[in-house]
Amino acid sequence: MPLHSFDAAWEVLEQRREHRERAPTAYPGTQFLTLFRDEDEDGASRWVAQATKGAAYDWCEQHHLRKYSSFTVRHVGRAESSTLALQWCSKMQFFFDLWMSQRKRDYVYTEEDLESYQPGDGWNVFLQGLPADSPARERAEALVQMQLKL
Repeated sequence: MPLHSFDAAWEVLEQRREHRERAPTAYPGTQFLTLFRDEDEDGASRWVAQATKGAAYDWCEQHHLRKYSSFTVRHVGRAESSTLALQWCSKMQFFFDLWMSQRKRDYVYTEEDLESYQPGDGWNVFLQGLPADSPARERAEALVQMQLKL
């Protein structure tokens, strides 16, 4: 391998390392996490938001919710995919915590429960900044509409 090829590859690795150090790696909640997957077999980098094994995973199954969601960087953008993954975790964590606080495995959410979720101001600013025709807007609107069944 020529030396200049090695230097170029090394530079790319350094850029990726620097990006990872700046990027959030996990949502602060303990049951829903975000992970960055760099270039899978499809050649796509993505942020994956997922339920941890155990109670959160079981809760998702019980309520017929996805256990993970994936946001591809080349489809929605680097910063946008991270924000979408964090929002998915935030919303899931909120409803999981509400369920846990009821201390009943068969707790049925009320309309008031569903309406009580309020995303942070950062999410609202993010939504307002998205172009109407962007793929990130479409995914963001799907997150807004994501609801538990009563």
